[in-house]
Parts: sequence; structure tokens; C-alpha cells
Amino acid sequence: MYRSAAYIKDILKSLDPKIKTNAESINAVVEGFEDKVMKEPLEFKVGDHKVRVEAKGERENPDLYLTCDCNYWQYQGPEYYAKENKYLLGKVRGTAKPPKKRDPESTHKLCKHAYAVLRDFFGA
Repeated sequence: MYRSAAYIKDILKSLDPKIKTNAESINAVVEGFEDKVMKEPLEFKVGDHKVRVEAKGERENPDLYLTCDCNYWQYQGPEYYAKENKYLLGKVRGTAKPPKKRDPESTHKLCKHAYAVLRDFFGA
């Protein structure tokens, strides 16, 4: 069998650690990404979870709708805030009750997976 490309593990093997450290301060962006997300919801794999995002309105400042399939999203507050503030994509999976005990300061607007997508692809 002829292989015409390299495996990622082979490319990263013996990579200068400074490159990895320096890359922490930059984000990768997909060309044409904005057009794609404005046309249909996109699904992002973040670790073992999936974050779905839909953008509507103006391309420069779109209204975003999102959801994540992690338990934190469902039980720690993000699903409730997404529903209440009208940025929930899809249906509620849990009860979407106010997380008074788990989030008394009302700071759990997103899970880490959804935040990573907003940071890396939307410049949050």
C-alpha cells in the first residue's frame, strides 16, 4: 500500500515544544467559515462532546444559537440561560430550571466546550 501523506502523530513527533507554547496565543480560523455557519447549523467536536452553532442576521455581528451535549450544559446552568436569553439551539434536554443552588451568582452561561468554540471560531 502506498501512502501519500503523513500521520499527524508523525508530523508532531519531536516538534519543538516552543512551537506548542507559542501557539497557545493564536487561534485557527477556517476560510469561508462565516458563510457556512450563516447558511446552516454547524457541529463542532470539542473533546468528547459536540457543540452545535447556528448564526443568523448580520454576518459581521450575527445572533448565535448554540447547544452542547455535555452534562454541565444541561445541569449547571447553560441550558437554562440559553433558553431564557433565547440563544438555545434546539430543544431543552433537561428541565431548564433556574440553577439557584449550582450557580447562585448566575455566571454559568456556557460550558467549557461551547466557550472554546466561541473563542476559537468567533473571536470571543
